[in-house]
Amino acid sequence: MDWRTLEHWDKEYFWHPFTQMKVYREEENLIFERGEGVYLYDVKGRKFIDAISSLWCNVHGHNHPKLNQALIDQLKKVAHTTTLGSSNVPAILLAKRLVEISPKCLTKVFYSEDGAEAVEIAIKLAYQYWRNKGEKRKTFITLSEAYHGDTLGAVSLGGIDLFHGTYKDILFETIKLPSPYIFCKKNYGGLSEDCKNALLEILEEILKSRDDIVAVSLEAGIQGAAGMLPFP
Repeated sequence: MDWRTLEHWDKEYFWHPFTQMKVYREEENLIFERGEGVYLYDVKGRKFIDAISSLWCNVHGHNHPKLNQALIDQLKKVAHTTTLGSSNVPAILLAKRLVEISPKCLTKVFYSEDGAEAVEIAIKLAYQYWRNKGEKRKTFITLSEAYHGDTLGAVSLGGIDLFHGTYKDILFETIKLPSPYIFCKKNYGGLSEDCKNALLEILEEILKSRDDIVAVSLEAGIQGAAGMLPFP
C-alpha cells in the first residue's frame, strides 16, 4: 500500500496517546511496518535504531525467532482462555517460575496486562488488606513528580501536573513526599546518605502521626517521566 495513503489514514482516523494531534497532523510521521533485532523499518524503507525498545516493552529485540516460535506454538493450541474460575497451562508454569526467582516473601502471582493495570491492582490489594483487618484506611503516600500510568488510580498516585493536573478533581487524595532528587539537590547539593536519611525521617514522621495510611507508592529507583531523576 502506498505510504501516502497510510499517512493520510493515520492522521484521519488514529488518535495517538501522549501526542498533540494538531501538530502531528502537520508533520511528516514515522509509520513502521517491520522490525529486526534493534532496528525498525518504516513504510518508506528507512532504517532506525529502536533506542527506547518501543517504550521499554521490547527488550529482547524485534522479530526474535525464539519468541516468535513460542507464540506460534501456543497459538496452535489456544490463543486465550479466561482465568476467572479456571486456569491454563502457560499461566500455571509462568506463575511457578516467577515465584521461584522472586524474594521468599512473594509467594503468589496476580497477572496484569500493563504497568498502569498493575498499579491499580496493587492499590486495590493494599486497600482491601486493611479492610479485611477491620481498619478503614484510605490514604496513600506517594512522591512528587511521580508517574505510574494513566488510569485514574495510577494518576492519583502521580505527581506531574503536565500529565495529571487536568484530572485532579476526580482523583483520590494522597500525601506527597518531595521528589528525592529535587529535594537532595536543593537542600544537600546532590544525592547523599544524609539526604536519604532526611527523606526517611520525613516519611517516618508521617507514618507516626497518621493511622489511616494504606501504603507508600514508590518508583523503582528512578523517576523516569520526570526526567530520569535517580534516588539517593
